[in-house]
Amino acid sequence: MKLCKLLPQSRSANSQLSRLFSSRVINEIAKYGHSTTGSRLFCGLGIESHNAANISLAEFYNELFTHLFRHYRYEYIYKNALAEKILIGKYGTRNATMLSEFRVENCIADIVLLNGTSHAFEIKSEMDSLDRIERQINAYSSVFDKITIVTHLNNFARIEKIIPDHVGISVLDDSRYRIKKKPHRDAVSNLNSVSSLAILNVLHRTEYIKIIKHHFHEDISAIPNTLSYSTAAGYFSQIPPRVAHEHMVLALKKRKTASVISDALRSLPTSLKAAALKLSRSKKDIPRLIEALSRDIKTVFL
Repeated sequence: MKLCKLLPQSRSANSQLSRLFSSRVINEIAKYGHSTTGSRLFCGLGIESHNAANISLAEFYNELFTHLFRHYRYEYIYKNALAEKILIGKYGTRNATMLSEFRVENCIADIVLLNGTSHAFEIKSEMDSLDRIERQINAYSSVFDKITIVTHLNNFARIEKIIPDHVGISVLDDSRYRIKKKPHRDAVSNLNSVSSLAILNVLHRTEYIKIIKHHFHEDISAIPNTLSYSTAAGYFSQIPPRVAHEHMVLALKKRKTASVISDALRSLPTSLKAAALKLSRSKKDIPRLIEALSRDIKTVFL
């Protein structure tokens, strides 16, 4: 923990530090074994010559994460808690997976958990506004079975007053790295409100073509792209929403991104579980990232 004492604690400095967890830095390390972006950020700390910086990249990230948890609880901190405490701790990566930044209409769900059903998580940290929360919930309610807002204790009462009864609320503990048991509100199934056409809108073309073939025994793959969506919409309007939802869950779990995430989650250190959600689709990058994490930080960032 010696390194934490050397790290700056101002909000602007912590904002810079948080960029070391960005998808750009993580993917550069995974692809090349080093990161020029990370190097610029690391050198800006002014600690490269200090003995406390003679640690592995994994140790550095773990200490940096601890520092940010205490002083700058931004979105990544919450995402990491969801990946570690909910996906890995509660469900396991064999039976469930997570997708990050999943677009629904003009909103983006921070995390979508897929096991036997779908569960969208929207993060509202201490730094976030609640202005868009009602619009986000309306969008997610047309697609997902369950929805949970993950937030700070100070936001709990306010959020509880403005969200529908089927939406859950979880709180990230201030002092300990865990999801608090109290206060807490469980999410309730929303399957009666999902829309088959809204579900169609979150699927890739190849996915909805397979669903139509499976459900109607009709192959629309030869239809031109310009007519593909309108044709699919005609079919999806005939699929019961619960059935469309089941098809969606199976399709999303089969995405290549989902399998890469599951492999990485089992291998990365505690502080980088959410980084798995930002990895590129190449499975070849995972061993390279793991190897880099075992090396001295200076070989990666200098």
